Amino acid sequence: QTDHHEVIIGPRDFIDLSEKVIWHLDQPIADAVLTAYFRLAQFAACEVKMVLTGEGGDELFAGYARYAGEQFAPLFQRIPRHLKSLLLTTSTFLPGFRAPKQALHALSQKDEVSRFTNWHPLFNSARMGDLVSDNLKDELNGSWLRNRAIEQCLDRTDAIESLHRFLYVDTKLWLPDDLLTRGDKLTMAASLEARVPLLDSKLVEFVASLDPNLKIKKLKRKYLMKKVSQKWLPNKIVNQNKKGFPMPVSMWMRNEAR
Repeated sequence: QTDHHEVIIGPRDFIDLSEKVIWHLDQPIADAVLTAYFRLAQFAACEVKMVLTGEGGDELFAGYARYAGEQFAPLFQRIPRHLKSLLLTTSTFLPGFRAPKQALHALSQKDEVSRFTNWHPLFNSARMGDLVSDNLKDELNGSWLRNRAIEQCLDRTDAIESLHRFLYVDTKLWLPDDLLTRGDKLTMAASLEARVPLLDSKLVEFVASLDPNLKIKKLKRKYLMKKVSQKWLPNKIVNQNKKGFPMPVSMWMRNEAR
């Protein structure tokens, strides 16, 4: 049994918290969820001194939609170009993926690094291109800087399956340089200690050694974690859609926060 508490954040809170979040992070991490994360840490610190967080669950057990989407890559690349657009008009193609055009672009890439960068929200070339001028794009020689880090990471793993290779990159780059960094800094800023039980070294090594089919089965992500969780949690909880800390920032910027 749990004892839930509700924390409400309005547009004014978002602006005030954002200034504090930027100061505490001390590095560029752009994500509107950070304000909600920080506010939650502040609230929790009033009741407890230490919390357990779920970071690592997606990167170990394949929780992101892109991992399931990558399973289509070998098949998709053999499909004639004129049929690929037709596939994207069906509602069942790549279930759970909210950006079909991005999915098509990612699946169309023949090399592993390009597919990874186009699946990933952080490395997506189209989004990155919107942030820099044409002159800077030329100076960076396309996506060389961000691709090289991924290439080096992939070279260090002896995993054969594409799923395990993608999980390895996220575990080595995305997890420590984004999720764990922001979590550690924002909880400490609230005088709260956060621990990540899923990243116990023995658990990480064990899960990494498991068959990929235990992580994604019939496009069901986190298959093993959900299967194990059914022993203690009702199916309604185990199988509910993934949720983070959604923030109506666009609406606020158009209306109240202007």
